Amino acid sequence: MGKVTNFLDRIDSFTGRNSRHNRALRGVTEFSAAIQEFLVRYDLPEESSRFDTLLKNVGLAKFDLTAIAYRGRTLDKTAKRIKGTKISPLIKAIISDLENVRRALITPDLGSAVLEKVLPKLGQSLSELQDAISGIEYK
Repeated sequence: MGKVTNFLDRIDSFTGRNSRHNRALRGVTEFSAAIQEFLVRYDLPEESSRFDTLLKNVGLAKFDLTAIAYRGRTLDKTAKRIKGTKISPLIKAIISDLENVRRALITPDLGSAVLEKVLPKLGQSLSELQDAISGIEYK
């Protein structure tokens, strides 16, 4: 069985499948890091209902969320090239959560109540994506 696996790995290497896999995995890892950076920048720990930093910088936060969601939409097609897992549905869920957070920031008066519901879901989706990424190795 080892010879067959070795032969298939070489074919994947010659056809460029391994490099597409690695490029897609790198993109998803960077996407995950961008979301984590957003959460840290706006002081949004998982178990808190403090949104002071986020609500003070609503305009910049909406811009950041739009940029991250756009990056995720382009990764959705690319993530299908990662062998062995289904990353694409996780990315779609995160994009939906990012859009919900952005919508909550459109009306800051109602935003706090909505953010209490939406941000934990974003954190959960992010941790699911990070768990899936940690089980994948570069080829």
